[in-house]
Amino acid sequence: MKHDLFITSVHQFHVDEWTSNRDRILDMIPDSNDCEKHTKYSDYLEPYKNIEYRKEFLKFIEPYIKKFAETSVYKFSNLTNMWCQKYVKRDYIVPHDHGGVGYACIFYAKLSEDHDGTLFFANFPDETGIRDCKTVPVVEGDLLFFPSNLMHCSIPHDSEDERVIISFNLQ
Repeated sequence: MKHDLFITSVHQFHVDEWTSNRDRILDMIPDSNDCEKHTKYSDYLEPYKNIEYRKEFLKFIEPYIKKFAETSVYKFSNLTNMWCQKYVKRDYIVPHDHGGVGYACIFYAKLSEDHDGTLFFANFPDETGIRDCKTVPVVEGDLLFFPSNLMHCSIPHDSEDERVIISFNLQ
């Protein structure tokens, strides 16, 4: 599935294998740590820690990365950085991008129905000076690929349910 936002394509795949691997992978990720103040857990600044879940996760998403590579104009050569974020009620991530080269990817590992997807911002303002923002409808098990320079964030949610994403970059 492909969604066109702001003349920017966001590619979406549903990872069917997630249902049978979900509990095993989520059990490999620590419950919390002393991370950024806006999330319960993040291993973004620990690129070699908790490598076990990363290897296991990569095994069943590789076919989806290959499918994306077949349709992508940008020809990436490697996966860089992989990290997990856990959010609880009122947690969020501020607007940011992943640099000017390649693709950023978000996998929705644990997502209840009352969680919103990632909020994306137009790379340019409209004629009134306002930057449009949109979300792509996602469910647990969805994987998004989008240009690394596309500004995005995770807005605070009111759910008592934990939200877990696994992200990585392609360059």
